[in-house]
Amino acid sequence: MNRTSVKKRKILLIIIIAALVIACAACVVSIHILSNRLNSQYTAQRWRGENELEFSQVSCFIPENAGGSVNNINTFRTEISKAIQNASLPTDHKLFEDCWSCSGSALVVSDKANGTASVTAVGGQFFDFHPMMLLSGSYLTEDDLMNDRVVLDEELAWFLFGGTELTGMNLKVGSLTLQVGGVVRRDTDSATKKSDTSDMRLYMAYETYVTMLTAADTAVVDDVISGNDTGKDISVYGGEITCYEVVLPNPVKNFAVNLVQDKFPLKSAEIKENTNRFSFLNLIGIMKDFSGRSIQSGVPYPYWENAARYTENRCAILLLLAFLTAIAPLCALVIFIVKVVIYGKTLFEDEYWPAWKDRVEEDVRLKQRAKWEKEHLPVEKQSEEAKAYKTRKEKRAEKKAAELLKEQQKKEAKLLKKQQRKDSRHPGKQKGM
Repeated sequence: MNRTSVKKRKILLIIIIAALVIACAACVVSIHILSNRLNSQYTAQRWRGENELEFSQVSCFIPENAGGSVNNINTFRTEISKAIQNASLPTDHKLFEDCWSCSGSALVVSDKANGTASVTAVGGQFFDFHPMMLLSGSYLTEDDLMNDRVVLDEELAWFLFGGTELTGMNLKVGSLTLQVGGVVRRDTDSATKKSDTSDMRLYMAYETYVTMLTAADTAVVDDVISGNDTGKDISVYGGEITCYEVVLPNPVKNFAVNLVQDKFPLKSAEIKENTNRFSFLNLIGIMKDFSGRSIQSGVPYPYWENAARYTENRCAILLLLAFLTAIAPLCALVIFIVKVVIYGKTLFEDEYWPAWKDRVEEDVRLKQRAKWEKEHLPVEKQSEEAKAYKTRKEKRAEKKAAELLKEQQKKEAKLLKKQQRKDSRHPGKQKGM
């Protein structure tokens, strides 16, 4: 094999390794970009702000017919407050925020059009957890008194009214006449688009949604909201809460998720910590159990959780590709380092070590000769090296003398400054002298 052929192979190898490094970096960057597109997974960071205390976001996905109700949530809120107090955390301001929701559909009617839209019934501070772009109006909040407002997505707003500036306009949802409170634009990331397959969606207060569902049997409304046992199969009406989300203090690792697991009233709920779901260790765990994630657990996930799981899967695949593309460059790097070490060792032993060794040996020989001459020969017969040579005792004496001289100079300088200050205070005396 001639030299030109070897050179070409080396160049080709360098190009391949560079391409693999670029591919690995692209996978890592893609993981970062994908994971940061889902605003619903970063409520803890937004809630924390500049607070030094760590927070964690936890979601509870409740099976259908499991009895999810506002009464359960109020019970859990009490447990959260007790846990915060027992942990000696500051209580001068609210340290947790939550929301709940369920999904369904309803007939919506305006003066211009009518059709069936998907419904997300919400409670608590839902739009703090899901901050979709607001095109007009305002979000629904827990502080709303009447619960007679709805928020439309952009598609439903155009379908019903032909625009987005709709605040205060009336529409009918099921059998209820409500007002448009705001219009939002859906999240535009690819994961949400794949997960939210509805053509049109509206968001309404949970209590109002239950009222709409049970309009034919108004005696059931309060029981559905509170979770009381009426002896009737409430599930035929729908409207049970299927998703609960909360942001909690996390002063120590797993404090928040352990609190939810221990105190959340519905033990059949599937609990997920959102805060670290795109961390390296979590993605490794997904890679290990990738096939098991396709098995349905019987829990109805909302579209934003399906989007997050879809993104987790993509990130896990990208992480696997990053590992695979990093193998060859890492091996090449190890081989390069080994070769550099071997080359450096050979160079040191063949060139630097012998010269350094000879120089050290020559210095030792000269010092020993100078010492012998100084001890056994008169001064006039000593070589220049012997005259310049100093024993340890002489070196210590010189060092001590130098230190004494330095100290004396400091004292003299101090006295001089003192005299100068004294003279400056009494210039008349100096002239008289």
